[in-house]
Amino acid sequence: TNGVLTITTLKNSRTNISNITLGSSSRLNNYGNLSITNLTVESSTINNYGNLNWTNPNFKSASITNNGLISVPGLLALNNVTFYQNGTLSIPGNSITINYSSTLEIQNSGLNLTTLIIESGGVLNHKANSASYLYSANVTAINLTIKSGGIINTSGKGYTAGNGPGGGSTAAF
Repeated sequence: TNGVLTITTLKNSRTNISNITLGSSSRLNNYGNLSITNLTVESSTINNYGNLNWTNPNFKSASITNNGLISVPGLLALNNVTFYQNGTLSIPGNSITINYSSTLEIQNSGLNLTTLIIESGGVLNHKANSASYLYSANVTAINLTIKSGGIINTSGKGYTAGNGPGGGSTAAF
């Protein structure tokens, strides 16, 4: 689409879509069961609260928030994506690659993977804490590769000033 497209699926609905491009500033809000084949995302937002399954994705720039279940066939390769993980991932090989210009932010208890690769320019972090310890980058991986320029960065994600064990009074950690 050349304009702004908003797609919202309803709770308990089942929808199959083939060959769709979410153009600049488009938004997909999934509350039901949605399967997409040949998905292209250009500077768009995907919010998943239901069950989302995609094959053959092409992310040119995307923000994805998963509060439901996302299923992918094979490894999850994040390319030009900010992925907020607060739901369940179903990945047959339990493998994630965070490529250049991509961030995976863990917002729940963590990930159990076979393989995690963080390429140059890829970032793994977690949601920022405040007065309470709620979030951490808890990842279990049999194979972990962090390539030159790839990072796990939790700077500024700890307790806010004056909070936490031995909390100070002027800076966030």
